[in-house]
Amino acid sequence: MKDPVFEGRDVAEALGLAERATGLPAARLRYVVLDVGTPVAPGQPGRAARIAVLGADAGAAAPEVAGPAADPVAQLEQLVRALGAAAGLSLEARLEATPSATVIQLTGGDEFLLQDEAEALRALEHLLQRALGDRFESRMVLNVAGYRDAREARLEKQARAWAEEVRQTGRPRETPPMNAYDRRLVHLALAGESDLRTFSVGEGSARRVTIAPAAETP
Repeated sequence: MKDPVFEGRDVAEALGLAERATGLPAARLRYVVLDVGTPVAPGQPGRAARIAVLGADAGAAAPEVAGPAADPVAQLEQLVRALGAAAGLSLEARLEATPSATVIQLTGGDEFLLQDEAEALRALEHLLQRALGDRFESRMVLNVAGYRDAREARLEKQARAWAEEVRQTGRPRETPPMNAYDRRLVHLALAGESDLRTFSVGEGSARRVTIAPAAETP
């Protein structure tokens, strides 16, 4: 079941809506702050505050949440812990900034996150990107138990196989739809191939990379 999300002008208002919808006081709700929101400024629209309610605690203690602190790293760490707890996992996050991405190294729940071709890991990555992506300078990429490194190595190998196919046939080859991070990996993997060129085509989630002979007209 999808966790209900409530919006308000600030976190307090969103929490009040959650109280009325659930019939429970805030002290008994387990929730995470997805977006602290921004007030309306002259010439700029405000952004609603958003919280996701994960359930209710039996006790009366207030929950630990990703609160309105300005530190996005602390918010991310708290959100990962809260989402992990909702799934019965003890997740911890550690950030490693790289030139191309904000890599989030996760510990705990390896087997759960990596089953079914890492479906849960990819879903968590999407959720964190939607919730806090605008707080970081580069795209967030999740890694657990070396999964990301192995996947990038496989993608680089596949990119070179596609390149060889283009050389053999003399015809352009499109990849499956890819996110921006994976597309960049393909571009970088083939950047030194002087007889080929790569470019992205498509819109939104259907965007992909075309690998073509260098002489091919776009």
